[in-house]
Amino acid sequence: MDSNLLIDDGHRAKLIDKIPWLADVSQNSNYSNVELLSTMKYDPSLIRMTRKGEYEWAFPITKLSTFKYLDENKFQTQVYSWLEDTQQVTTTTYHDDIKKAIEELVTSGKTIEINDDDNSLYYLYYFRFLLLGEQFVRLKLAASIFRRNFRLTLREFINNLVNAIYLDIYSNEQIPNDPIDKLKRLLDDTRTYKMRVLLKGDNSLEFQAHHLGVSDNGPTAEKLLFGEILTFNTAAGSDDLWDVIVDSEPTPCSILTSLKTTSRDHYASARRRMEHARTWLDISGKTEVLIWNDKEEIMEGSITNIAILNKDGELVTPPLSSGCLCGTMRYYLMRKKLIKAETIEKNFLYENQPILIFNDVMGVIKGRIRFMPKV
Repeated sequence: MDSNLLIDDGHRAKLIDKIPWLADVSQNSNYSNVELLSTMKYDPSLIRMTRKGEYEWAFPITKLSTFKYLDENKFQTQVYSWLEDTQQVTTTTYHDDIKKAIEELVTSGKTIEINDDDNSLYYLYYFRFLLLGEQFVRLKLAASIFRRNFRLTLREFINNLVNAIYLDIYSNEQIPNDPIDKLKRLLDDTRTYKMRVLLKGDNSLEFQAHHLGVSDNGPTAEKLLFGEILTFNTAAGSDDLWDVIVDSEPTPCSILTSLKTTSRDHYASARRRMEHARTWLDISGKTEVLIWNDKEEIMEGSITNIAILNKDGELVTPPLSSGCLCGTMRYYLMRKKLIKAETIEKNFLYENQPILIFNDVMGVIKGRIRFMPKV
C-alpha cells in the first residue's frame, strides 16, 4: 500500500460496504478534478494572554489527538474511526446529566510558556485554529479516499495557514522566509479569520484567509462548543434562533455529500428552494435548509450537521449511512459522547421543533424546524 494512502484495502472494503457511494471515486472520472475542502475558524481569543505575560490555554477540552501524535503522522486507526458511528451518549437523561458530562470535560486551563522553544509556538497556534487536529485528519481521510497526494506534516500545515493570514495583513511588506518570524509577529494580533484549504485534482494545495473581524475575547470555546447544548431546552420562540427549513425535494447521497468539496450544486439547489420558502414564510432572520435522502431520512443542513432530541430525550445526529457530511464538529461531539448517530425519519419532524446546527466556523447554534408551504 502507498504510505500516503491512510486507508488500506481491507478498511476501504469495509467502508464501502457501509457507505457504498465511496466506491464512486474509482469508477467515475468526473471526480478527478474535484477540489477537496477544509474550512475552520482562526481566533486568537481561544488562547489568551495572562497577566504574567504567558498564554493561557482557553480551549476547555483535551484534544482527541495531541500535537505530538498528529505531527508523527500516526493516522491509520484514527482516520478509520472517522467513519465509525459507534459512540454512544454518556447518559440517558437529557440536560442535567449532559451538563454534568460537559463539566467533566471542561478543564481549568493550562498555561503555555512561550520561550525559545519553537515547539511551544506551534502548540499555541494549534489551539488558535478551532479543532485543527480534527480538520487535519479529515483532510487526510478525504485525500486517501480520492487517492490524492497529501504529505504535509501538521507543522507544515500550520505554517501554510499562518502564511495565508500573514499575507492578508502584511501584503505590502517583504515576507520573511523563516516561518517562526511570522508566528512571533502574529502573536499579539487579534484578528479572526475563516480559513479555507483546497486540495486540487493536480494535488496542489491552496490556503485562503478571509478576515472576519477583530476578536473581543469571545465567544469562548465553551460557548462555541457547548453553550447551546446546555440551553437547548430554551423556548423555541427566541428571536435569535435560526429557522431551519425542511427541503421540499430529496437530495441523492453521494461522495460529494459525505466528504467536503467545492462541488456544491446539490446544496445550491436546496438553498434556492429555501430562499423561495423564506418569502412564503415571511422569514427575515438567519436560515438553513434541512436536506433528506431518497429514503426520506434526514441528512444534514446545506452548511451544517444537525442534531435533535429523539423520543428518549437523547441528542442524535443522522448516521453517515444517511449521506450526511462527516463534519469535524459532528465527529468531535460524538467522540465526546454528547451526541450519537441515529436514523432520523423526515416524518419525525414537526413545526418549531428545536434543532441544533453546527459546523467548524459557527460552532453549535440553536434553531427551530420550519416546513415549506404546500403549494
